[in-house]
Amino acid sequence: MKILLIHNYYRQRGGEDEYFDSLVKLLKDNGHHIILFTKKSKEIISFNQKIESIRSLFGFNYKINKQLSQLIKNEGPDIAHFHNIYPLIGPSAYLVCKENKIPIVQTIHNYRLLWPKGIFYSAGRSRFYSLFLSISIFFNIKKKIYNLIDHYIFPSRFTRDFYLKNALFKIKDHTIVPHFVNIKISTKPIKKSNYFLFAGRFSQEKGIIPLLQIFSKLPKNNLIVIGDGPQKKTVDSYKKYKNIEILNWLNKKLLYRYIQKSLAVIVPSLSFEVMPLTPIESNILGTTVIVPKTKVFQETIKNNVVFFKFGDFLDLKDKIIKLHNSKLKPKIDYYSYSPESHYSFLMSIYKNYI
Repeated sequence: MKILLIHNYYRQRGGEDEYFDSLVKLLKDNGHHIILFTKKSKEIISFNQKIESIRSLFGFNYKINKQLSQLIKNEGPDIAHFHNIYPLIGPSAYLVCKENKIPIVQTIHNYRLLWPKGIFYSAGRSRFYSLFLSISIFFNIKKKIYNLIDHYIFPSRFTRDFYLKNALFKIKDHTIVPHFVNIKISTKPIKKSNYFLFAGRFSQEKGIIPLLQIFSKLPKNNLIVIGDGPQKKTVDSYKKYKNIEILNWLNKKLLYRYIQKSLAVIVPSLSFEVMPLTPIESNILGTTVIVPKTKVFQETIKNNVVFFKFGDFLDLKDKIIKLHNSKLKPKIDYYSYSPESHYSFLMSIYKNYI
């Protein structure tokens, strides 16, 4: 099968980029011919490039449309699977695929088609970009561009239900397909070390700074932080505390070792997540997760979990202190999030349209 995968990489790498790269490998490993149409936000530097990205939001970036059209004519894909299209690719890519009679599948990774910033959190974001994105979404809804999508894939029931309730466009066929993780489960017992772990993007909606503030006042509790992002400078300022260690992004193998050896992985998110990978990976690796008590986490994390009140960092602090002196018995549910399960879901969707 010839599969066209379309994705705009973020300026700073995150979960969507991780998933996309893993999907490319999964489909290639299963013998499919993969055609990539990707752009990278970090390449937007000059003023003219910024203007081009705004034009793409409204479907007027003819350069991008021409590139995609030519790729389709050269490769002849059977189906197009879209992921993030903002800001460089734009929604007119749907129209290009339809003009070439290519079925369209769209995985929903965020709330961007409903909410100006794609996440339910607003502090510290660019009002200028959000204004144009909001206008473009309204513009493309009026043009019925999103109606061109043949099949929506939602990673969680909560996200599916929210879109069905609030979308101002028609959602035809849809399926809930959880993201996947590719982990080799070791039967050898892992000796736990005396630290908690945060692994993710250093940004306001992820709650990293309030988490660091908690541990700055808990000198007997150790925290290791792994990641990068727009708040890196502020995060690095917490290196002065002896119980806090800050590390850059690690390869998956090394990251998994840190997860396995940690007392618990903490997800202090201030936004409503779509499908968080880190707590799922932690669960599979037999490590406790501490997460906000929101529907997405309640739906996806069934075992080895401690919930705290959403946005209540005093409650989170209390849970950290209590968990430091207790243990949870690991329970693992791997198949639901395995590559095999994910691949089976995708094939059943693709084959409906080719």
